[in-house]
This record gives sequence, C-alpha cells and structure tokens, in this order.
Amino acid sequence: MQNKLAAIADLTRGSKLNRILSNPLGYINLFVHKKIRYPLTKKGASKSCTTFFGTEMLVVLPAGIDLYLTGAKTHDSEIRLAQFLINNLKAGDSFLDIGAHFGYFSLLASSLVGSRGRVICVEASTEMFKILKQNTQAHANISINHLAASDKKGQIEFHEFPILYSEYNSMDIDQYKGSNWFKKNPAKKIKVNAIQIDSLLSEVDSIPKIVKIDVEGAEDKVISGMAKALGKGSIPFIAMEYIHDSKNKVHLAAAKLLEGFQYFPHFIEPDGNLRKIALNDLDSILEQNNRDSDNIIFKSNGLIEEQD
Repeated sequence: MQNKLAAIADLTRGSKLNRILSNPLGYINLFVHKKIRYPLTKKGASKSCTTFFGTEMLVVLPAGIDLYLTGAKTHDSEIRLAQFLINNLKAGDSFLDIGAHFGYFSLLASSLVGSRGRVICVEASTEMFKILKQNTQAHANISINHLAASDKKGQIEFHEFPILYSEYNSMDIDQYKGSNWFKKNPAKKIKVNAIQIDSLLSEVDSIPKIVKIDVEGAEDKVISGMAKALGKGSIPFIAMEYIHDSKNKVHLAAAKLLEGFQYFPHFIEPDGNLRKIALNDLDSILEQNNRDSDNIIFKSNGLIEEQD
C-alpha cells in the first residue's frame, strides 16, 4: 500500500507527459468530458475507479479527476494525510470523517481498521451523500450520516455547488464571493439537520483515534460541538484542513480553539510522521511551501511526550 502511494506521489511530481502516458485512455476520456461534455451539459459523469489500496469506488467527473486517473487524491497535502492514516490507523481502531465527500478517506480508513474497527462518516451535501452511500454500502464497518456537524442541533441552510466545485460545498458561501468561478456557478440552497459531534459520539461504543475535519469554513462550529470529547483529551488526533488566514479566518479561530483544548499543531512530513509546529507559524509555513492550505494534525497534549 505504501509503495503504491509513493509511486503515485512520484508520478504527480513528475512531468505531465509521464502522467498522460501512465493512463492515456483515462486522459482521453477526461478531455472529452471536461472540455466538451461538461461545458455543454453542466452534468457530471459517474465513473468507477480502483483506489491505490485496492477498493473500488465511484467518482463523478470532473470533480474526481485525480481519483479516476491515479486511484488517489493527489494534492501533496492529501498524499501526506493518507500516509499519516496508514502509519497510525490499526486493526480495531475507529475513524470519524467529517465532510466525507465521495468517501475516499473513509474507504482508506475502512481498509486499515478492518472488520473489528469502525468508520463513521458525516456528510451534509445531498448529492455527495448519494455517492458516499453507494461507495460505502458494501463495507460493514462504515456507518454514514446525512448531517451537518455544527455547534448546535437543528435544521440549517447548506449550499451545494455544481459538481466541478462540489469540494467547496459549505454553510457559508460569502468566503467565495471574490473567486472568479463563483458568479458563474451559483450554489443551490438546501436544508439539512445539524448535530453536535459530542451527541453523535455518545451513541457509539468507541472513541475515534483520528477525526478528520474538512468542512469549508465551519471548522470552528464543528470543534465547539465536540468540546466534551476534546476536553477529555480522549481523541488522540484531529486532522483538519487549514486555510491561510488571509483566505479564511475561521481556520485560525478553529486552530486556537483546539489549542485551548490542549491539542497542538503538527506538520505531516512526506513519510507520514509528524513535526510539531507553533500555532503562530501556520501561515508562514504555508507561505514557505507556496500553498494556500494544508492538512494539519492537532495532537492531544497527553500524547506529545510519548510520541514527539
């Protein structure tokens, strides 16, 4: 599994010609859909692919381009997050995926924790939940929830973008109003039930070893809604997408909330190991690596002396 992921990472960092030669038919199909079919119809195309860890999953083009072509999410931060999960999730562990999208990380976690483990998915988007359901229905160790994670219970307004921009689905779309794509791709408003993660965890028999949070600007609400679990320090790792403070100030606020619960930020190295960093250095680290965002691991204070 690790060798396959490393090979995909090498391919991604290589030349475009080598990427095309690695899957010429896939690139032809992608070109036809992305450049001809999608601009005309604005409709996605469902495609099956095999992940690098051997699980079949459904993706919708053009949103699932990297999965369709390589069997992995290929942004550098996502490759390193996958390596971190491989290093740390063991048979019998539990994993909570908040903002599961197509279910890629949930399926990876399912393969790692095995039949004795458990994977819990939370996905607010109606369209993404349909695909998530198809991708997970054959996996007995995965449970799925069509809910939004927030700081309080109740029905909320959620915004779904066309499939090409589905990874930006969010409770708050004001953050995107300065983007070039936003006006041409209006979001659809839906109503979805919200839940506090503390409430969700009270209904399960195992505390997750890792919680992944990718909710496009609602991170602070998610963290506030799991204050009980975080206060106990019972969840070892929180994996959170962090966006530069100049792009979205919610992420820094969420990071500060986590630090208040004695969860401290760590950078994921290429081998999946962690390097402790200061909260005040998060933005500068992104700038040094020419990134707007990265997956940051927040580790419970009780684990720091043991593992750092």
